[in-house]
Amino acid sequence: MSSREFATPVFRGGRFDAGALPLDVLPDLAAYRDLIVDLAKSLFLAREPGRRRVPKGFVESFQIGIRAVNSGSTIAVLERASVQGGMLTLFPKEDLFDEARNLIEKVVAAAGQKGPLPPEFPQHLARRFNQFGRSLRDGESVELRGPGATSGPTYDRGARKWIVVQAEGRYEDSAELTAMVSGGVLDREQITVRLDDGALVDGRCSADLVRQTLALLERRVRVVGLGSFDRNDHLERLLRVDDVAPIDDDEAVLGAPSALGAQFADLASLPAGWFETDTPALDRAGLQAVEVFLTAIATSGVPVPHLYPTPDAGVRAEWSLGGWEISATFDLVGACSAHLHATHVSSDSAEHADVALDAADATSTFTAFIRQFLTAGASL
Repeated sequence: MSSREFATPVFRGGRFDAGALPLDVLPDLAAYRDLIVDLAKSLFLAREPGRRRVPKGFVESFQIGIRAVNSGSTIAVLERASVQGGMLTLFPKEDLFDEARNLIEKVVAAAGQKGPLPPEFPQHLARRFNQFGRSLRDGESVELRGPGATSGPTYDRGARKWIVVQAEGRYEDSAELTAMVSGGVLDREQITVRLDDGALVDGRCSADLVRQTLALLERRVRVVGLGSFDRNDHLERLLRVDDVAPIDDDEAVLGAPSALGAQFADLASLPAGWFETDTPALDRAGLQAVEVFLTAIATSGVPVPHLYPTPDAGVRAEWSLGGWEISATFDLVGACSAHLHATHVSSDSAEHADVALDAADATSTFTAFIRQFLTAGASL
């Protein structure tokens, strides 16, 4: 059976800079293949309104595999087996799988510009992008290149979210959070946890995990799984719960921060001169704006930070996550802003970003910065 090059996706950043293709990325390539198949089927049926299904052998005619992984970041060369037999005569003027590949590139390019999805793209297939690119971490991307192309649109977590949200209003992503166990229903294989802002979130899990979780009723736990988030990155529900682990009592007493409301109440009670005689009290309006902002951040699964006043009458939030020490320093006066900084404790690696709290993408930018350090894979 002969073959030809179908696409050469180029993976960049993070794990891909070493030139290897991690095994946990393979499901993304399988999802890419499934997306192409579903889109090709939709294109066929749109042009053949008299048919209710694609011809026998249509799906089987599309077979791709990884021929090679080349250097230069990580380039996966995808090869397609040539169509044989009667399928050759089905589409004398066009190949719908090639067309589907090209249309996916147009969708990704539109997402990169935060523009509307192409009108020829079936809106109901946007949710399929939830599966494609799920393993990508912040700072990682894949450039989609057709055969012979030297460049193509870049697909990353931001583009993935944009595409799905345009059609669905929500998107799926990994979730790791701390919460209080509120309850569960064994027969429904469901647990309920209470976030730090008081919101109740349901999650689906195995009956065994429900039993384990019910034994932790009203205890603080870490939850890991797959979540559904709204367009503002607020966690709506846990589609799958993989693990629920109690937070040690010593950690809860000595290490875990108090609820946001209690911490902000303490900050608001500081009098003028709390640090030096000329140090003013913290700006109440600025404190309220930061409290509202961090409360929204907490609903996306970001852990509650420790909060401290700064000598210049600002507020500093601190997290310790996966070998990283992370801080966000808030300027409370005028248009509130935050300077984000992360330092790896055992290397010289550092990340930073600045966020204006009144910016349209402030919540998503801030959340994305923190969440990249939530998994152990974020540490070096």
